Amino acid sequence: MLCKLLKEHPEMAPVVLHEAYLMCQRPGLKSSQKYYTLAFLNKLAIISGKDEGIRITLFRAYFHMFKSIL
Repeated sequence: MLCKLLKEHPEMAPVVLHEAYLMCQRPGLKSSQKYYTLAFLNKLAIISGKDEGIRITLFRAYFHMFKSIL
């Protein structure tokens, strides 16, 4: 559903990405929730294209997920 929203309204990508990033930072997140959030972020990277702000936030989110796994 979110991917469809972002295809129709690509200017909302930074807002959706920020909320997904905040979700990644929540304590007590189940591994399945982390998996689906990461899968969505991967789709968002493809949808968003060349927006530098989105790429930087995605980079931070990926590293936060990596640190939380370790």
